[in-house]
Amino acid sequence: MPPVDLSFASDPTTLTLALAYGVIPALIWIYYWLQEVRDYPRIGGILLRAFAVGAFGVILVLPVQQWIATLSNDNNVLNILWAGSEELMKFTLFAIFVMPSSGMDRPAKFPAYLMIVALGFAGFENSLYFLSSLQSGDTLGLILDATTRFIGSTLLHAICASLAGFGIGFAYYHSKWRKALFAGIGLSSAIVLHSLFNYLVGLDNVRYFLVFGILWIVVAVSLVLFEKLRQMGSVEHIQQKALEIIAKQEKTLQMLLAQAGTQPNYIFPKKFITDIQKMHTRYLMDKGAKKDAAQAASKNLIPDTVSAKTITDILSVLKHEAGDVLHSSI
Repeated sequence: MPPVDLSFASDPTTLTLALAYGVIPALIWIYYWLQEVRDYPRIGGILLRAFAVGAFGVILVLPVQQWIATLSNDNNVLNILWAGSEELMKFTLFAIFVMPSSGMDRPAKFPAYLMIVALGFAGFENSLYFLSSLQSGDTLGLILDATTRFIGSTLLHAICASLAGFGIGFAYYHSKWRKALFAGIGLSSAIVLHSLFNYLVGLDNVRYFLVFGILWIVVAVSLVLFEKLRQMGSVEHIQQKALEIIAKQEKTLQMLLAQAGTQPNYIFPKKFITDIQKMHTRYLMDKGAKKDAAQAASKNLIPDTVSAKTITDILSVLKHEAGDVLHSSI
């Protein structure tokens, strides 16, 4: 997004129309992409927050891009830097304001909600572009611009942002470091795709069928990836993963007890205790407890000096619960 001059946007009617032309297409895309997580509970507050922070991201990135414009006279370099600033802004806002929410409890939600942040960004960005056409009274230009942005840049923002979300989704059952690595790979891919789109659109003899063809191929791939993440978020898959983790914890417990020998006051490693606490917290939340209350109850039940028998009993309860849910879902 090149620097935008807002000096002509003082007319409230013009501003309202520009916002409507920019936001309504974004809302249509949001409805479409939310179908990819239609089987999961949706929290309206998270949806609204994701869209709002995305829109606010345009205001934050404008001065950054104005500064970037002073760094080089090479349009190709500027396109890469502009694309990078937008993708980094969208992901940063998602990571700070959306990802920590307890509602982000399925792999497919990460790309879907990152798309909502991106569509909030795209909707407000499009409104800024439409201001110029509205001010000049260029109706034909407005229609053409609205059409190309609906099937082009608006969709581009959503797809590019989703790549980091897909990375997190596929690393959902792994460590934070693995999630960060996969998110970084997705984010880098987003910057490359966004830069490529900007480059192709900026060519003198731009072939829109080629440009949009590439974009829609990525859309088709995204639909396949969403299906894979939905399978990873199914009850069967989640409970199977839970059983695998519990089995691993039981094996670790036996190994630690063998190392401890006959020490009466053996203190288990902090990471092992933390992992058990997290598992028990998840169990209590699945039973209906609030997150804070579940965390407090788990820490009270599983202190640093917890006995091996207590850990064994907790693992047995968790395994029994996971097995029952898995069996009932098949």
